[in-house]
Amino acid sequence: MKAISVEQAKRAVLRDVRSLGTEVLPLEDCLGRTPVGKLRSPHDYPLRDVSAMDGFAFRHRDLGQSLVLTGERKAGDRAGFGILKGEAVRIMTGAPLPPGADSVVPKEQAWLEGSSVHFKGLPQKGSHVRFQGEGMRRGKRVVLPKGPLTSRALGFLASLGFSRLRVTCRPRVTVIITGDELVKPGQKPGAAGVFESNGSMLRAALRELGLEAQVSWVPDRPGAMTRAVAKALKDCDVLLTTGGVSVGERDWAKEAFQKAGVRQVFWRVAQKPGGPLYFGRRGHKVSDRTVVFGLPGNPAAVHSCFQLYVLPLLERWMGKPSSKPIRVRLSREVRPLAKKTLFAKAKWEVRDGHRGVKVLTGQGSHLLESLALGDGLLEVPPGKGVYRKSTSLLFHPFALVPRGTSAGMVLPSAVRGKA
Repeated sequence: MKAISVEQAKRAVLRDVRSLGTEVLPLEDCLGRTPVGKLRSPHDYPLRDVSAMDGFAFRHRDLGQSLVLTGERKAGDRAGFGILKGEAVRIMTGAPLPPGADSVVPKEQAWLEGSSVHFKGLPQKGSHVRFQGEGMRRGKRVVLPKGPLTSRALGFLASLGFSRLRVTCRPRVTVIITGDELVKPGQKPGAAGVFESNGSMLRAALRELGLEAQVSWVPDRPGAMTRAVAKALKDCDVLLTTGGVSVGERDWAKEAFQKAGVRQVFWRVAQKPGGPLYFGRRGHKVSDRTVVFGLPGNPAAVHSCFQLYVLPLLERWMGKPSSKPIRVRLSREVRPLAKKTLFAKAKWEVRDGHRGVKVLTGQGSHLLESLALGDGLLEVPPGKGVYRKSTSLLFHPFALVPRGTSAGMVLPSAVRGKA
């Protein structure tokens, strides 16, 4: 099968993305979830008129006469009896104003002579009072930033009295790691052993999104792979496998997908690293929501494919801001690959007053140091010759870039087409 282009692969992954449904959760479990529908405040906020300071509550129209102290209100007290003409009440921060009071003078701006309260100045009406409903009226629509709920948003909703919310369901992700040569870190690798890193890396990448994944290791045997895939597809929305999708004699993943009823959408993308990427859907309808990514085995290729294809799909399902590439300008020529898009690991750098990126050494798909040090992937389209200095190329940051980042960034290092 002929490899498809990067853009064709991206469109295929994000085509007809189906909602995962909704569920109602306690507010404390809604961090990172996206609320569904319009929210309306169940209560006024504040619930009643309360004092913003320790001081004395009084009727503003009584200014100019001696005020008599008649009681005290602490936070948590009931509003209690009202105050009459010429009266004042000692009040604490957060305490409800007694009926009739409309202003508070801080204790630093007043003094007592016996039971009489005197002011050092003339407070304005309504001073130091948090009035009922000034922050939000009951029934008013609650407007939040688009996307998943933050700790700040949850605090706001809790202050309004929300206890439960309807939110979008999170995608359930299962990861299957293959490779008989793999050993866990901490074990003796032996003569042919390789420390397994894909599972740890993918689990961590998913946790950065607020997702937990079931991760398992499967031997390089067709029966074991077939059983593992069939079992995983019973209880997940996204299945990620690593290794076993190329053309080797022990690459059993595609066969296992087919036996489990997965419909292949594409296999092989014209890119490096990550060319043998597989993508399929469970069932026969394009809108079926269970999707399968057969990722390559080399760890840098695994992360690149996750960054470019898996992450955008998960972000769309979760309502998160999309990780969009930005444009940078080259400061030195770049030599592309003839027929494949090169994704080079690169790092932010400031040089000559310009913020840009530099391409790191160690671009091999099995090398992780440059991935750990890098800030993103530079996308170098296929072509002949070189991309000369000042050419604009796309850069895929590993973290979201603030809005308004300009396209005039400078890339101060040359790129060679080795990956």
